[in-house]
Amino acid sequence: MGVVYKAEDTKLRRPVALKFLSVELTQNQQAKERFVQEARAASALDHPNICTIHSIDETDDGQMFICMAYCDGHTLKPPDPSNLPDIATVVDLAIQVGKGLAKAHEHGIVHRDVKPANLIITKDRLVKIVDFGLAKLGGATRITKTGTTMGTPAYMSPEQVRGVDVDHRTDIWSLGVILYEQLSGELPFKGEYEMSILYSIVNEQPVPLSELRPDLPPELAEIVMKALRKDPAERFSSMTELVEALTAFQAGQATRPALRAQKAADQPTRTVVAPPEKASVPSASDATVAVEARQREGKAGRAASKWFFLLLAVAVLAALGVLLFPRLDAFFTARTGYVWVESEPEGAEIVLDGSSTGLTTPALLSQVAPGNHQIALRLAGHREWRREFALTGGDTTALQGRLAPLVANVSSDTARGSEAAQSGSDTEPVPSRPVGDTQPVPEKPEPVTGALEVRSEPAGAAIFLNGENTRQHTPFAFSDLKPGEYAVRLTYPGYLSSTRTVTVSPGQTVSLRLTLQPEPPGTLKVPAVMVDGQMVFPEIFVNGVSQGQPPLTLTLSPGTYEVTAKLLGYVTENPNQQVRLQSGQETRVTFRFRKAGER
Repeated sequence: MGVVYKAEDTKLRRPVALKFLSVELTQNQQAKERFVQEARAASALDHPNICTIHSIDETDDGQMFICMAYCDGHTLKPPDPSNLPDIATVVDLAIQVGKGLAKAHEHGIVHRDVKPANLIITKDRLVKIVDFGLAKLGGATRITKTGTTMGTPAYMSPEQVRGVDVDHRTDIWSLGVILYEQLSGELPFKGEYEMSILYSIVNEQPVPLSELRPDLPPELAEIVMKALRKDPAERFSSMTELVEALTAFQAGQATRPALRAQKAADQPTRTVVAPPEKASVPSASDATVAVEARQREGKAGRAASKWFFLLLAVAVLAALGVLLFPRLDAFFTARTGYVWVESEPEGAEIVLDGSSTGLTTPALLSQVAPGNHQIALRLAGHREWRREFALTGGDTTALQGRLAPLVANVSSDTARGSEAAQSGSDTEPVPSRPVGDTQPVPEKPEPVTGALEVRSEPAGAAIFLNGENTRQHTPFAFSDLKPGEYAVRLTYPGYLSSTRTVTVSPGQTVSLRLTLQPEPPGTLKVPAVMVDGQMVFPEIFVNGVSQGQPPLTLTLSPGTYEVTAKLLGYVTENPNQQVRLQSGQETRVTFRFRKAGER
């Protein structure tokens, strides 16, 4: 929501950061309110781990900006799994972040967007928390409506995903995600698409840290997993409590080597002397040694007994594993996919492979086994919609059905005939029957159609097949395609279109993924301005942002821009010009001025 520039405070001669509201949001009153809220929230805080806010102001042409301290450093980066940071460094980082957030929480401020990109590590290894753009002031007017989600998906808490009210415990969750990622090199909740990430956050449990990093102390793993409890009431009650737990762990790690050395020094040194050949009356020390020997024998016997029962248990479990392995293997390999189902109209019952899922559209089906499936949508007063689709393990497929209404006041046979006549290219008429019908299902015929899955980077590209707009956007799966060649073209605003030709075969699914390239920028030139044979230097603005004085050559992304010019004491004949900048092309804008009062 903002554009940040490094600048110089000319009065105090210090570097600062200026954060301007994005040009396209200038007319958005809600964005302006949130922008002011960010400044108020952060300026109320005085803490070494929070970026200092100097002031908030507005330019003459209405551009709002915040002046804040310039942090010389870099944002926190996801760690390299092959070269993870040491545990002490990660804990120190988390403690600093926790202390800064605890200060914010004391003032009733919840950050709500804690993520690596909002944590700057200075050259002195000091952590600075930035961007309180999503902060919620206690008692302030709520700008974000209930039911909307704001934040970065991978670091959002379950309550944020659900769109309900959040409190300081959502920041505890986000810090837990950062800790998990920094310690293991992996995010606790992952997915190829945003939808699958959000589902994982709400419904799935992360892999235990001990499996990803065996050298991790169990007490630290326990702290991280407690911060990631899905129920906020089961997490730490406050950020201060989390910081105290991390600090106690940090202190324990520091003293543990000293304790081990002290224990070793306290161990008595025993020397066992062989008894004389002649029998003698045992002394008190001999009796002590004998007792200790019997104690060691007893311990050894108990240890051997424990190992025996442990090995017996392992053998029993191994035998059960051999017997149950096929079922277990099928259990784990089958539940690996997601299917997003929506319909027009909504509220249709979703039937997967002949069995009701108990869900209605729109809905996300989770843990669907990879392979070929059939899905049906049923809604009273509408004809049934069916599709066959193929699902790859760990993938997400989106399906959309359009249910046609039934013809009223006709016999069932006539209705079926009318349905068949009305069926479009996206469906085949199938006689509707109850979900619990146990009639034998006829044997499946050999497939005569194929499927095509289309994905893109970035997602959301419009899909054209053989030059025809499908009205669908990536990612999307087409089923029931006739065999043959298809020219697939993807378009996305600001990116070059991309076309590939694929061959669809009966019963096969073709997966296509295209990476779209950004459009080359265009060039905007503003030549020098002459008045009465003399060069003058007006100030040039592009979409309300000053670009300096002509002559100017600007490199901008393709699009429409408003270019204006201002010069004190002069009047321009063409002050506001709408310019359409084409990719890879040069566009010139000229201004004509005259002195004020002249005609």
